[in-house]
Amino acid sequence: MGGGILGTRNGLRLIARKSKKKAAGPEPLNLAEESVHLLRTLPAKAWLQYAIGSMPFMLGLLYFFADISHGAYGYSHLATSSLLMACLYLWLKFWQSAFAQSIAATLYGREAQPWTPRRIWNVTIINAVVHPVGMLLFPLCALIFVPLPTVYGFFHSLTFVADGEDPSLRANISRAGRLARKWYGNNLSFLFLIKFFVFLVYLNWMILLAFLPELSRIFFGTNIAQLGAADLVFNTTFQAAVIMLTWLCVSPITRAAYSLRCFYGESIESGADLKAELKFIRGGAMKAVLAGLALVLLGTANASAAEPVPPPGPQPSGERTKQLDRRIQDVLERPEFSWRSPRQEPAVEAEEGMGGTLSKTVADLAARAMEKLADGVRAVVDWLGDRFDSDSKKRKRRTRSSSEGWDWGGIVDKALWVLAFAVAIAFIFLGVRLWKQRPVSIAMAEPVAPDLTAEDVTADELPEDDWLNLAHDLLNKGDSRLALRALYLACLAHLGERELVTISRAKSNREYQRELKRRARLLEELRSAFTENVQSFERVWYGVHEVTRAMFDHFEQNLHRIRQC
Repeated sequence: MGGGILGTRNGLRLIARKSKKKAAGPEPLNLAEESVHLLRTLPAKAWLQYAIGSMPFMLGLLYFFADISHGAYGYSHLATSSLLMACLYLWLKFWQSAFAQSIAATLYGREAQPWTPRRIWNVTIINAVVHPVGMLLFPLCALIFVPLPTVYGFFHSLTFVADGEDPSLRANISRAGRLARKWYGNNLSFLFLIKFFVFLVYLNWMILLAFLPELSRIFFGTNIAQLGAADLVFNTTFQAAVIMLTWLCVSPITRAAYSLRCFYGESIESGADLKAELKFIRGGAMKAVLAGLALVLLGTANASAAEPVPPPGPQPSGERTKQLDRRIQDVLERPEFSWRSPRQEPAVEAEEGMGGTLSKTVADLAARAMEKLADGVRAVVDWLGDRFDSDSKKRKRRTRSSSEGWDWGGIVDKALWVLAFAVAIAFIFLGVRLWKQRPVSIAMAEPVAPDLTAEDVTADELPEDDWLNLAHDLLNKGDSRLALRALYLACLAHLGERELVTISRAKSNREYQRELKRRARLLEELRSAFTENVQSFERVWYGVHEVTRAMFDHFEQNLHRIRQC
């Protein structure tokens, strides 16, 4: 219990230091970090409340914007659409209040209160009276900028404090205004920080959505948009969608941050943060005590079950000593104490049989040969050293210290190693040069013409010019039916190179026509020429029509028309 009390006292000291920092106001970076951590600890119910309120409003606003901007009959039902958007705005504000109350329950460490009809009515009335005024104040404050942090904090604080228990509009406004006026400098710094974060999120969403059609076309061969990335960026509906997605991602962080500001602001007078911390410490200490008690009881039970119970009555001292030594030895043999034991070398098993004897003999002969070779090299080095120093015994007793003269044996030894290394490098260099100068036979693969009788042949197997050459060759050989198919594939290859169609084995001719109609909407002559070629090809390939020279020339003329469009 002493450790638990000490831990509680240390926790109280930390809480006291934290509360002193809260009196100076939460720093912007710390506030953002705590907001993200708070959002991670929220229950799934809170995120469901946020989704229920935000998604209908976001989808309704996007539809309203697109209908008014581009709809032909948008202004005819403008009043009805505006009334519906007002209802969706009140719906959004109510569920934002519910989301803020879930945050408050997490901060204060209490259960979320049920939403009774009286609470729902009070929150709805307060939101309907106060929040529409913010839509007029925010643009004015953005121009003046000085009161913007206070006004912005007021409306977020009102969402937190207006829990529906107190129906007084004046009391809730006064409480939210008092909290919004606290820590003006920190509030301003946090706004700059969150605006920078908004810009990054907006940029990420815009890049992702702008390049999503191109990525879909590259990886899946589908065309989900008629506009390019540059055209989408300047599209007003696209920008509205990006802004709403950015708001959907940033709004929870902003709500959590201003909820923390309100919580810290009221805790200066009420000490609510200390109560929450004490509740958390008390719960953690109780859990730790219960876990430790369970471990002790479990260990005692295991020890009682594993060890024999000594017989009752006095035991000799020698018997008690042996029993104690045996228990100590059992403990030391556990895996967690294996580091105390000396490292044991693996035992070499004796090789038996003719194979083992033969391998042992070969190993002994190799070791003796290496020893003889080393003795020979050593003898040569000693002889060369004796040539330069007659007193060999004195040379052998010399050290490598430069103060006692030259170590000729060491010098010659190093010189021999350098010479051997140079010879090895020369051999490697010579081998590399011989390898590079060897005759290389290159097998030239001849292009194989696709099998035009197969149904799975596609236009991207050959370039357009190769298909044309193949068509004329087949026509000269008298196979006009395959020649017309090669000419049709040349037409498709040309359209594929211009990215007017996407070549695919699973597409039909009708699908190619529909795709060309979407992508070449303004090229009427191109589409009509391609349609004529498709009809001629289908009559020949799937029907019984004969291919005449005039039909082939007309088909090729249509291909030239497609090229010129």
